[in-house]
Amino acid sequence: LAELEKVFEIAVKGSEEEKISAATILCGASLLQGWSVQEHTVDFITRLLSPPKPADYTGDDSYLIAHAPMLNVLIVGIGSVDCVQVFSLHGL
Repeated sequence: LAELEKVFEIAVKGSEEEKISAATILCGASLLQGWSVQEHTVDFITRLLSPPKPADYTGDDSYLIAHAPMLNVLIVGIGSVDCVQVFSLHGL
């Protein structure tokens, strides 16, 4: 799980290319490992799907536009089993 946390940190704080690569790795991680890894991976993916609004953001457009490449990787890459977990976390 420590490796997943490192990958998550890269997905949050890395360069744009590193973020996309890390998100791709996270999307595939839960499909290859057991339930406990899947649970942590889904938590990381859920946090990446809902990035906080930057405190210094003043633009007219949605701040999520800057996150479009990351959101695309997550939405396309997430497995159907993980989708059930994400919906469950949101009470759906």
